[in-house]
Amino acid sequence: MTVLVLDFTAFAWHRANHRVPFLWRFHAVHHSESNFDASTAFRFHIGELLISLGVRLALVTVFGLSVIALLFFELVYQFFNIMEHGNIRLPRRFESVLSGVLIVPALHRRHHSTDPRDQNSNFGVIFSVWDRFFGLYRSAAPGPVGRVGLAELGERKLTVWELFAWPFRRDR
Repeated sequence: MTVLVLDFTAFAWHRANHRVPFLWRFHAVHHSESNFDASTAFRFHIGELLISLGVRLALVTVFGLSVIALLFFELVYQFFNIMEHGNIRLPRRFESVLSGVLIVPALHRRHHSTDPRDQNSNFGVIFSVWDRFFGLYRSAAPGPVGRVGLAELGERKLTVWELFAWPFRRDR
C-alpha cells in the first residue's frame, strides 16, 4: 500500500511541477538535459529536492507509514527512476506489455521531448496506471522521440552555476 500511495503522490507531484510556474522553474533544470541517459535521473535542482522532501515527509506523517515500507518504496522508486531515464531500448513487444502497468524507458523518454504535448504526458515513475486514469498517457513512439530537453535552450549546455541560478532568473 505504501508503494501505491507514494507512487501516486510522486505522479501528482510531478504533474504539479509541470503545471505550477513556481515549481516548474525548479523542475525545468531536470528537463534541461539534451542528452537523455541515466545521469538525467540525478539532474534535479536542490530547491526541488528540498520541497519534494517536505511533501514526502508530510505524507509519511499523515499516513503513519513505516520506515521499512518507506525504505522499500525508495529502493523501488530509485530503481525505476534510473531505469526509465536510462538510454535503454527494450524489445518492442516486451515494452508494450510492461507499459500497460509500469513506466518503461520509451514512455519517459517521450515525456522529455521538447514537444509540449509529450512533456505534459507520462508523469508516472513506477506505475503507468495514473497517467492512463487521468488521460495523460501517450504511448511510446516507435523509433526515436526526436529532440529532448527544453526547446528554449536548443543544444546549449548549461554550467552547474547556470543550472543553480536557473529558477531565480528574472527573464524566465
